[in-house]
Amino acid sequence: PFNCEYVRHEDYKDNLDNLWKKIFQSSNNEDIAGCTTNFDSNFCSPVGIVAGHAYSLLKAYEENVNGKKVRLLYIRNPHGGGEWKGKWSDSSSEWNSTTKQLFNKAESKEDGNFYIEFSDYIKYFIATE
Repeated sequence: PFNCEYVRHEDYKDNLDNLWKKIFQSSNNEDIAGCTTNFDSNFCSPVGIVAGHAYSLLKAYEENVNGKKVRLLYIRNPHGGGEWKGKWSDSSSEWNSTTKQLFNKAESKEDGNFYIEFSDYIKYFIATE
């Protein structure tokens, strides 16, 4: 059977850890996952993501960086262009040789693939499927 679940992030606003656990477990199970952005282009466009658009959720990572737990999602725009411009974006100062290795980051290029921290993900993306 092809089970599918649509998870509205708003439904988890009081327990984001449970949302993270669900996404992280799905990633570890190698489930096929997608995500949908907020529909407000004035909100999304300045940070490089397309409003009301479906993206592929490729991988969830949780690693310890300098004593702090960092939760990142690796996402792809299926159209191959336009990327997140915030924290953990390709040009972000968070990337160094250690973090690149921890999160399996390849060479930066404008290909529609990007990393986004979970806290930003739930701010700009409204659902995970």
